[in-house]
Amino acid sequence: MGRACIALAQGNFASAWHYHPFAFFIIPLALGLACFPSRFGRAWLALPPSLRKGFAGGVLALVLALWGYRLLLV
Repeated sequence: MGRACIALAQGNFASAWHYHPFAFFIIPLALGLACFPSRFGRAWLALPPSLRKGFAGGVLALVLALWGYRLLLV
């Protein structure tokens, strides 16, 4: 993920995608959390608990799917 973020900051999008595709989502999220922490916190807590659990489960499923793909096929 570190190499992907560095490649993304340097404008090398193909390398960033190759290293880790989630960098394209992590960087904007981290910037948003750094600049507007209370806004993100309020927005997250405003969601119904079932939606928060579903979102967190979906993200976990994506992470595990990418990990399994890279472990088995690459």
